[in-house]
Amino acid sequence: KVLTPEVVSVVFGGTFGTGETVTTTLTATYSDGTTATMDVTATATGTKKVLWGDATLPLENLVKDGVYLTKLTAKSKSSIASSGVTVSVSLVGFGA
Repeated sequence: KVLTPEVVSVVFGGTFGTGETVTTTLTATYSDGTTATMDVTATATGTKKVLWGDATLPLENLVKDGVYLTKLTAKSKSSIASSGVTVSVSLVGFGA
C-alpha cells in the first residue's frame, strides 16, 4: 500500500536495430489519484537506473509530497516498426 521508492531499474536487452531508440515511459500513480511520468530512453542494451539526486534520471520526478505511490506502470515503444529489444522494469522500495 505505502511505497517509498529507492531505485527503479530499466533493463534494455535483446538486439537493437540500426538507428533504433526505445523509450520506456514510467507512470507513477499516487493515493490522491494524480500521476507523474518520466521517459527512459536507450539506443543500446544495458541498464538505466532512476536514482535519488541523479542529474539525468532523478527519482524525485516520480515522488510527490503528502501522498504515497500506489502503482508504477511501464510502457515501451520503439522508433522502428519491428524491434528485437526487450525491456524489464524493477522497483526497489519500502512499503507498509
